[in-house]
Amino acid sequence: MERNESAVACAMRVKAYGLLQELLAFQVSPAACLDEAGNRSLHYAAYYRDLAALEIVLQRCGDQ
Repeated sequence: MERNESAVACAMRVKAYGLLQELLAFQVSPAACLDEAGNRSLHYAAYYRDLAALEIVLQRCGDQ
């Protein structure tokens, strides 16, 4: 997970929450797989133990 270069994973890694919101709203579905293991945005937020990112992902899931 540390080496994933998807825009969503990178935004979470550097805590770029505005970018994360934009990506999940307009470019990447929160339900989309971000890596070959099948991890999704929710998995990455949990992996990074980032409550703010988790809240953004859950909000975007509700918006779909």
